[in-house]
Amino acid sequence: MSEKVFAFDIGTGSLGIAVREGKEIIEARSLLIHPEFASTKEQRERRRQHRTRIAHKSREQFLKEQCRKAGIEVLEGRKPGNKKKGIPPRKGDPRLETEFAPAGDNTVYTSCLLRIMLLQGERLEGWQVYKALHSAIQRRGYDPDILWKSGEKQSKKDDEKETLKNMNEYKSELEKIAGGKNGYTYPCYYDAKKMGLWDAVNGIKNLSPTHESLRARGYTAPRTLVEKEVRALLNAASRLYPGLGGKADYILYGPAGKPYASYNPDIRKQYGLREGSISEWQGVLRQK
Repeated sequence: MSEKVFAFDIGTGSLGIAVREGKEIIEARSLLIHPEFASTKEQRERRRQHRTRIAHKSREQFLKEQCRKAGIEVLEGRKPGNKKKGIPPRKGDPRLETEFAPAGDNTVYTSCLLRIMLLQGERLEGWQVYKALHSAIQRRGYDPDILWKSGEKQSKKDDEKETLKNMNEYKSELEKIAGGKNGYTYPCYYDAKKMGLWDAVNGIKNLSPTHESLRARGYTAPRTLVEKEVRALLNAASRLYPGLGGKADYILYGPAGKPYASYNPDIRKQYGLREGSISEWQGVLRQK
């Protein structure tokens, strides 16, 4: 009897097997997997979201470290805990999680208003300065001229058209909101106006949102405006906390002081930046 030779083919959408005995194929068949289970797109998306979340939390941690060094009180958010390790969930600091003060409390908790007040030179508590900075880095904005744009897939380029349309509408609307005043062309003013808390004529009008508050969500701000605001906030905060003075570039983009330092092999070598390491997440607006 001749030896049997087995061959297997494991694909994303099928499993195949063939058995040969001598020159004769005695078995050859395949099992097709339903597209719902064969596709890896969903798993890839989940992995991408997980990596994005890790990077975002790392950038937040970098901000905390810089604020602590400057003597600014840092607010901790909630943590889910880990049952297997016996770690209970942790409640977040109510000052960080509260956006609108309860009746009778005149404390300003609203993130966009704290950013406006800091830009306008008002005296804030340390935790309010931290909350203003923390709020400003939650969205990094969109850069239509990202360095690796030419290598993106066509599907992503098609999605970009809608993003660009959204971003241009945002810029146009912000100019109207600012009323021709360059000092108001920051994302915080857009947020506050959309929530009915501020306008260019009256300034901060109230501390409670209007029925329009939900309209402040889902926009796409240009990366340039986000950077402009964070840089201005850091400079304003440095007047209250001199330890932040002259550190805007470092806090924005880490040791290299450049938004896309990881893309340049010479800069990576110069500053010891290792791809995929924590060094890529130093900088509150850093892009891997």
